[in-house]
Amino acid sequence: MSIKKRILLGTSAASLMASIGFGALAEDKPFDGETVKWLIPSGHNAYIMKVHQDEVKEKLGITLEGTEINENQIFETAMSDWVTGSVDYCLVTLLAPWNGDFMDGGFLRPLDDLIAGSETGGAAASDIIEQFGVLATQWNGTPYAFGQDGDITGLYFRKDILGNEEIMAGFKEAKGYDLPNPPQTVPQLVDIAEYLNGMDWDGDGDVEYGYAQTWHVPWRTFLPFYGSATGGDVLFDAEMNPKINRPEVAEMLNDMRRLVQAGPPGASSYGYVEGPASFINGDVPATWFWGDVAKLIYTPGWAGDPQFVGEHWKGQIGYGLLPGYEVDGETYNYSELGGKIVGITEACENPEAAFAALSFLSDPSRSYKTVDSTATGSDPFGTSQLNRPAEEWDVVIDQEYLDLIPELMSNGYPAPPIPGGQEYLEAIDRHISGFLVDENASAEDTLAAITDDWQQITDSRDRDAQIKVWGAYLNQLGSMGFKVSQ
Repeated sequence: MSIKKRILLGTSAASLMASIGFGALAEDKPFDGETVKWLIPSGHNAYIMKVHQDEVKEKLGITLEGTEINENQIFETAMSDWVTGSVDYCLVTLLAPWNGDFMDGGFLRPLDDLIAGSETGGAAASDIIEQFGVLATQWNGTPYAFGQDGDITGLYFRKDILGNEEIMAGFKEAKGYDLPNPPQTVPQLVDIAEYLNGMDWDGDGDVEYGYAQTWHVPWRTFLPFYGSATGGDVLFDAEMNPKINRPEVAEMLNDMRRLVQAGPPGASSYGYVEGPASFINGDVPATWFWGDVAKLIYTPGWAGDPQFVGEHWKGQIGYGLLPGYEVDGETYNYSELGGKIVGITEACENPEAAFAALSFLSDPSRSYKTVDSTATGSDPFGTSQLNRPAEEWDVVIDQEYLDLIPELMSNGYPAPPIPGGQEYLEAIDRHISGFLVDENASAEDTLAAITDDWQQITDSRDRDAQIKVWGAYLNQLGSMGFKVSQ
């Protein structure tokens, strides 16, 4: 049984759209001649701007002008611009784990007054999937952003391979239990990966591997696995002392390393393209990724070799919760809940125009365009997008996956959105990246090193101030079913 479920699908798209009237806007063009600048990650992440640009111009008179930079440079650029007073853009795309740095300190403008005064903005805000809205777009209950990418991780697996009778029989003989299809726990996933690694399990004459995923940012795996291994515990106690150096987490780290070792050569450095491509191309029978793979498996896009992509996969692809851990008789299956959000900077000279553009493209009647393409890096973040049947999507996508998203979201394990959040995450990456490729490295020593770094970060940020922010966040997490230390 997974953690406490929450019903995420709220107000229907139809009722929301019925409350919106853009006829007057199209006629009046209330912001004709305005230019709204947008700092946004380049490539497929900029699709949200490009797919709506013409209509925003036509209906509102607003020109969306993007400054596209590499996603890895967004945090540093936005922080530098803020510190130096050189913010010259109104809209900015940020990652949810950075909320503690940008939402409560004066970089982003609260949106509550703009939402209250706008029928369109109210509809867009109400459409955000609940868990994503609370953890990614708000700070202490105040909305600061709308969604761009509802990143939530899940398991993709080959039903035909895990359900192959010969493979099932061989697995049972080797491991002593029936092959789980799909695996519910990380230890089960490790057993499957190690058993299939080096085998020609699809009969094409080539040797395949047991498992691969995006490993180059280890914190994205560490967090949900940690949540599951600890039965839903948080990362710090009430005094901001790290809680990660414990036996069950050390064992979890060892499991992560075994998964890397069951993959192709160089798998530890697989990035956002190589990870999903290994599954799409048929090199591994399972992978962990965000919603993109559900589209890319059927339609050529930004990952995967086009020769392997197509509807021949229909019926062979399975979707499941991210494998977790059994704790005290209950199986916990947390997912990594991250995502990208779009906010308005305090430096924006015309926030009304920026909000008009943002709420327009976030409106339930058109926000599906942001996610309904293999050119985009965006996954569903609105209930209207999930309520749209798979047969109405322009891209091929399985209804089974769309139906799974609410459960994945309800099991989301968020990165701590506290000041310095990026520094804490970088400490995870710094130490675990080395651990994953060094079979002699100690999991306990790795966790101790992360703990020491986290303590130093907390002290450098003013421990008392961090404790105050973390305390408020603990109350929020407690209401969602996480353990909360007293």
